[in-house]
Amino acid sequence: MLSGASPGFPWPIRPKAVDEMELQALLDRQVGRGHVHNLVVGVQSGDRRIDLAAAAGTADPQTGAGMNVETPYSIASITKMYTTTAILMLHERGQLSLDATMASYLPGSLIAGCHVLDGRDRSGEIRVYQLVNQTSRLADYFLDRPRGGTSVFDDLKRGRDRKLDIEQIMAVVRGLPAKFEPGADGGRRAAYADTNYRLLGAIIEAVTGESLTRNFQEMMAASSRPRPRAWCFFAHSLTAACSTRGSSTG
Repeated sequence: MLSGASPGFPWPIRPKAVDEMELQALLDRQVGRGHVHNLVVGVQSGDRRIDLAAAAGTADPQTGAGMNVETPYSIASITKMYTTTAILMLHERGQLSLDATMASYLPGSLIAGCHVLDGRDRSGEIRVYQLVNQTSRLADYFLDRPRGGTSVFDDLKRGRDRKLDIEQIMAVVRGLPAKFEPGADGGRRAAYADTNYRLLGAIIEAVTGESLTRNFQEMMAASSRPRPRAWCFFAHSLTAACSTRGSSTG
């Protein structure tokens, strides 16, 4: 996992030529190149005879704490893969239906008015699978701008980072226009929106009665296969990010 990218990074690494010291030296040389401030890398061969993990850079500029393979970090939209997996597992267990409307699992007070098109509120028509495949056409609370205003992302770039819970997110969405009806063009018309996955996170919590973080932890623990170190620090970062940022499915 890289927290940044450098065009000079010498991929692919040839595993037979790499040991832990060489991998660490390789990572150390990348810090400061391009926009790389810190990075964590796992290298594993198919037969697992090579299983390496290393980190470099500064994790916290204020304290000077160094990055290591146990340092939690934001994985942003990679979380969507885990959210989708959790939804599909609940579907397989019969705990939810992909064809059900989100109104089947979430209170009307939360979702009412979040998708209004041509004067008609279609919020109650949006189905779970449309949230998963981004065909709900809900506005994107993170990137979309209200008329004459700024987006959450605009504010973030200006130094106004803030945590939004699901109620606050839906309040933002109500102030943004929907572009087309859910499932338009036979479900072939999609529009990416982080809103969809924040709602899926809320559905997971409503169905299981547990936090999204706890669901992810149980999902990972359910795997009986041995996990490489690369997976371990990735999973650690995922659950830590969710714990510190709330239902982080963006």
